[in-house]
Amino acid sequence: PDLEAIKDGQYLHIEVKRENGKLSELQHKKIKELEKHGAKVIVCYSTADFKEKIRDFIDVYRHKITSKTTSCTSVYI
Repeated sequence: PDLEAIKDGQYLHIEVKRENGKLSELQHKKIKELEKHGAKVIVCYSTADFKEKIRDFIDVYRHKITSKTTSCTSVYI
């Protein structure tokens, strides 16, 4: 992946493609391997796509954190 982020043990790998871009066979294999080990991988094809998928990841992450503790009011990634 082109970008990686880690927050409190939550791994996010981001592959950035052109609007009509395609993943190579090696990229497909790497993504499957990362997901097998519990990492979240997103593939983005535009800035809007990137923003939407990051927001979704943050929402899921925020939900996991607030499920564990009631004192967490914000999450910064």
